[in-house]
Amino acid sequence: MSRPRKKGNRGLPEGLYPPARPGWSYRIRHPGTGVILSIGAFTEAEARQLHAVVYPKLLTEAMAAQAANLVQRLRVAGGQVAITLDQYIRGFRREVLPELKRKGGTKPLAESTRSDYDTALRLAEEDPVLQLPLSEFAHPELGPMLLRQHLATSKDNPSWRNTRRDALARLFGYAVEIDGVLSRNPCDLIKALPTPERDVYIEHPHLNAIMSKLEFMSEVYSKVIDFAYIVSARVDDVLSLTETHTNETGDFVEFINTKTGQLLRIEKDEEGHLSRLIEWFRRFKRKQGVISPYLVVHPVLPRKKGAPDWLTVEKAETMSGNAIAKTLGISETAWRKRLKRHDLAEALAMGAARSFATNRSLRGQRITVDQLRDRWNAARAAAGLDEYGYRLRDIRATALTDEAAAAGGTPTNKGGHRTEAMRWRYVKRKDLPMVVKNHLRALGSKGN
Repeated sequence: MSRPRKKGNRGLPEGLYPPARPGWSYRIRHPGTGVILSIGAFTEAEARQLHAVVYPKLLTEAMAAQAANLVQRLRVAGGQVAITLDQYIRGFRREVLPELKRKGGTKPLAESTRSDYDTALRLAEEDPVLQLPLSEFAHPELGPMLLRQHLATSKDNPSWRNTRRDALARLFGYAVEIDGVLSRNPCDLIKALPTPERDVYIEHPHLNAIMSKLEFMSEVYSKVIDFAYIVSARVDDVLSLTETHTNETGDFVEFINTKTGQLLRIEKDEEGHLSRLIEWFRRFKRKQGVISPYLVVHPVLPRKKGAPDWLTVEKAETMSGNAIAKTLGISETAWRKRLKRHDLAEALAMGAARSFATNRSLRGQRITVDQLRDRWNAARAAAGLDEYGYRLRDIRATALTDEAAAAGGTPTNKGGHRTEAMRWRYVKRKDLPMVVKNHLRALGSKGN
């Protein structure tokens, strides 16, 4: 029960309050939350009119919320606790998802899949459409209909929509089979949308242009793209490699493909590119003073960036001192001081100001897929290649396609795929000839 109204407010209807100060607006108190808000009315007559329209609606909403709370309390008192879907999702994300295994197996979910499921379930948890008792979703028509409405927000992205549907299917499956709190899985009636196969091959001049922009951020970001290309694995698998996944001389990299579960051993090439890359990452860590089990880490020390490739002496002669300074990331005063001591070519060669490639909290830490993807996207934009839509994960398909070309047009086992169909799926160039050697003799020959 709210406290009695003040003496000066007793002539106003319930919930309506006079201005807090002269010249301010009248106010209304929300009957449910008790929050007081200004209503933009500066006369009592106008305030009463607005109050007569708004307050009954607020009162109805407050009574409905109070009634729903009472029903819930009565169910609890009677031994029938009606848990809502958002409550169930909250518990599932906290207690079950971290230990969830792959469907039909005993191996844990890939970390990327677990992260996607967590995001999908959080979206469902926060959707007002789904904040109903869990039992409602067992209805053969209502349950699937509500979930389709929820998933419709991702209809333009079939792959993500299917991931969200799979996450909910695992949740409701657990409620049916393990907890026994639901009679049926509503996702059984929701079909996955067909997803077009991604058919992208990164042309090498474009790949080199993106790597050049990454190198301008820090050489390690360019080198890790090279590493992902040579290993030809998923980027997350490459970034997860530690010193224990290779030997001291870097003759091979041995790891488990997290999606197929296949143990892979990538041995060094004849020219030693793999070994040199592994040794480069080890030298980089020593130079940066980083002690980490991971091969690939963010830089720690500041570096002096060089001028962009396009900022030649000829180009700089057509630019103002302020424009050059902005390009180099230094002040115009600093640029003028350079020109007093050096000629234009030498001043440009001094590059930009010393700066860090990453923020303080990431220095020396393992590079994650999300962090590398952000840098890849920025480098792609800087290279003017956004129109091609190259994604970080396209590096793997490009590498496996190049491996197939080197092997005479036939896909290899380097991707860790156990079926021929999956090996061919990663060959993105359709102009590769299938090279075969002739073993037949001319029909008219007589043993010659």
